[in-house]
Amino acid sequence: MQVVEKKVCDLLIVDTWKALSKDKRMPPLPKEARDTYIQDVQKALISARPSLKRKPDGSNYLVGVDMWSINTLTEPVMTKKNTKRALAWCKDEDEHTEENSNTYRNAKEWFVWGIRCRGWAYNLLPNEKYFTGEMHYKESDPLAYYKVAKELILRFSDPNDVVFVLNDYDGCVLKQVIEETGRVYRSVVYSEEAGGIVYAGE
Repeated sequence: MQVVEKKVCDLLIVDTWKALSKDKRMPPLPKEARDTYIQDVQKALISARPSLKRKPDGSNYLVGVDMWSINTLTEPVMTKKNTKRALAWCKDEDEHTEENSNTYRNAKEWFVWGIRCRGWAYNLLPNEKYFTGEMHYKESDPLAYYKVAKELILRFSDPNDVVFVLNDYDGCVLKQVIEETGRVYRSVVYSEEAGGIVYAGE
């Protein structure tokens, strides 16, 4: 079990609800199980922060969340003070309500934000000089999950960057995309025994 060193990661991604997969996203969980799951992901993210190279600390997170978990998952981990980039996406039609959409828009200075199916959009803080726009793929597109993952990797990392995927899972396309685009893929998980994140399978 190898504990992850400090300042070795260029980009950290956690696909919390398994949106970037050939299969359907994670099914809904009962409230108690969902709360526990969110807390576990949050603990892992907090422990992963020292592994990021760039400053300010936390500037390289892409975190998949939905409306329920914006505050419970991301705010304690990534405050407005130290966050430049983050990702929030929702995929299911029942999450795409006018109220939810407006909440995303209001939060856009905090988050990269996504609305509808596998479509996604992002907005960066005003002091970032990056493109602000939208990429939309229809749910009927069999390669939508792949296209979205590729956009994320190309826009938020450079060739030869080390990209950590926290809590990777079977069916996730991130490893394939990271390696195809000339980045270095590393899978990491939180270890209670180690008291921090470790390289998965090592």
